Amino acid sequence: MLNLPPRQRRIVEAPMRASDTVVLVIGAVAAGAIAGVALVPGRVDWVTPAIYSAVTLGAGTWLLTARRVASDPRWRRYLGCAIVLWGLGQLVVAVETYTERYESPSLGDVISVLAFPMMILGITRAVRSEAFVRPVLRMTIDAVLMASASTLLVWRLTEGTHDHTALETSVALGVLWLDAVVGSFGLLLFIRRPLRSTALLAVGLATFGIADAWTTLAMLNGATVTTVGGVLYCLGVTTAATGARIVVPEPNDGGDLARDLRQAVITMVITALVVTAAIAHIAVERRVPALELIVIGMVTVAAFFVRHFVDHHQRAVLLDQLTSQATHDALTGVANRYALDDLGQRHATDEADVLVVGIDGLAAFTAANGHAESDVVLVRVANALRRRFTDALGIVRLDSDEFAIVVAQHGAIDLLAIAAQDAALDAVTSDVDSAVRLSVTAGASSGQHVDRDLFDPVGRAQRARHLASVTPNISVRVYDEQLRAGDERDRLIDERLVTAIPAGEITAHYQPIIDVASGRVVGVESLARWTDPLLGVVNPDEFIGRAEATGQIGALGICMLRQAVQAATGLALDARDVGMGVNVSPSQLRRRYRDGGGFADKVAQVLGEAGMRPEALMVEVTESMLVEEHDPAIDELRRLSDLGVGIAIDDFGSGYWALGYFRWLDADIVKIDRSLVSQLACDARSRAVVASIVDLANRMGMRTIAEGVEDDEVALAAKELGVSALQGWAYSRAVPLVQLTRTIDLLDARPLFPRRGEPIPIRMH
Repeated sequence: MLNLPPRQRRIVEAPMRASDTVVLVIGAVAAGAIAGVALVPGRVDWVTPAIYSAVTLGAGTWLLTARRVASDPRWRRYLGCAIVLWGLGQLVVAVETYTERYESPSLGDVISVLAFPMMILGITRAVRSEAFVRPVLRMTIDAVLMASASTLLVWRLTEGTHDHTALETSVALGVLWLDAVVGSFGLLLFIRRPLRSTALLAVGLATFGIADAWTTLAMLNGATVTTVGGVLYCLGVTTAATGARIVVPEPNDGGDLARDLRQAVITMVITALVVTAAIAHIAVERRVPALELIVIGMVTVAAFFVRHFVDHHQRAVLLDQLTSQATHDALTGVANRYALDDLGQRHATDEADVLVVGIDGLAAFTAANGHAESDVVLVRVANALRRRFTDALGIVRLDSDEFAIVVAQHGAIDLLAIAAQDAALDAVTSDVDSAVRLSVTAGASSGQHVDRDLFDPVGRAQRARHLASVTPNISVRVYDEQLRAGDERDRLIDERLVTAIPAGEITAHYQPIIDVASGRVVGVESLARWTDPLLGVVNPDEFIGRAEATGQIGALGICMLRQAVQAATGLALDARDVGMGVNVSPSQLRRRYRDGGGFADKVAQVLGEAGMRPEALMVEVTESMLVEEHDPAIDELRRLSDLGVGIAIDDFGSGYWALGYFRWLDADIVKIDRSLVSQLACDARSRAVVASIVDLANRMGMRTIAEGVEDDEVALAAKELGVSALQGWAYSRAVPLVQLTRTIDLLDARPLFPRRGEPIPIRMH
């Protein structure tokens, strides 16, 4: 099975348990106890640090031992160890205070300060465990920026309230800065993932930072213990530990741009306000800041510019990622069709050859085995092409089942196409267990200096591959001069059709249909013929197919219909009991015209304008073009039948052999295809098939016409099988309108079959 990229996940959080609530309650009770101790006369200073150190040790130990479901619990362990370490330091402070050996900074203060780096490591690890590698750097810079600016402001606002030495100043500033960093990280983590758990963690860290900053400033002013700090310690540590316990980080792709923008804006706004306030305070007081403050200010400014640099770099990285995603196929990893523009700009088209490899039968394979197995096949083919064409200029996935390989031009394009076909064929046949077998065809084309871009040679290679896929015993085809000439002719046909149809250059010729019983002409089939001044004689298979492909078949069909109806009325064929047959494309039957009507409405309009009975018209539609009962074309044929127009199934036996037509299509005539009729005199199987068709048609009340009768032996065989009418070169080719009356008269005047002993008469061709 293919390992596709996992779905984006988000941070979830564990439910609040009774133990979480108990920890929060203990913190609140401890805070209340500290506040109560402050009201007791003659209190001792060591009690307050003893209480909050005990609470801290308990909260840290609980965090370390709590059961967790996180995918990466190390960050929580770091945070728990940091809380325990800070609690140990405060316990030492309590002992030092109890023994009256406390001097700032003491051993307990040093131990407590050592807990901050581990606490910061734990917080950053919480983000890192979500696979946010680059956002860790961004959050760190943001935290440093906010902490530096906050420390600068706080120190300027409180500097005049205490007298301190250089060592005390440095230690105090360092502690304040660490407190601000911890609080900033908590705030940024909540901004990144605004959940209940991250809110508790952020509030807890911020409260802890404020408590420590309050205590540090109080100690600089000579106080050993502060009640406010103790209360905040108890509340902050228990709240932070509870939030860390219930947050569950999981892998995330870090692609929330709105979140990153929100975080950046908040960081910049807070920093700008704090720095502005600090500068304003300095300007009002007119005092030169101490060296430590200058350093912190420089750190703030440097962090600001580093943050800008990081954002700029990440925008560039994001742009590269988006460009790569836009120009590469997500499944196979090769380039997609949009990358052809870039390849064309980097390499001239006349310096490149294009090979196109297609997997034939992939749609049926997918239906039988599912998309997952189909994706495996596509990935294998892409990898095989990459291994085979290591020096290719580019490998591009064009469509669901096609790949293009752009290589440097060197002449052996046929050999390269065979190599590409072999590599892809090995990939689709190895270790693929399926009842549906896959095959591979390839096409190739050389780039030319007249090409507009690489899409031109790619299109030619696709054309060559398509011909290889529909030609038996051919799996590789090079776009050569023969194909180029054919495509150029198709292009000219498309251009000339635009003016030839309205100009009436495509005219109708008429081929008679002779009744077997009477030997008389009972109908004529209208056939389109085109002789172009530039192209010469254009075969109907050529221009009708191009009219279908270019959407001009509707206009051509109406033009042929009008000519046929005018010919029938002009020659009074209806009075001679000669019907007129016209060929109709299923796309014409499915077409809706500008006035909202369908083909049946157009037929009724044309017949009404000419004054011709609908019963004198026969619409012939190819059997292979109608494959299901609910085709809209079938509904239109039924409307024509309701008008009285006859319906003939043309070329029956050449396509799908849809015998269901006899059940749900109210047809009048079945025209047996020439591929069966031409073998009647020499092939017993063809005779058996035609006999079955005739018998079934007779049972359904339909007449049969044998198409492609070219000699009297075939005509006699068709008569013996019970065919109703004959049509073919044995009697007449399709003739222009001016010859039609004479042709009908000649055919009516001559016997259809020679009498025994008489020579076979020469038919008019």
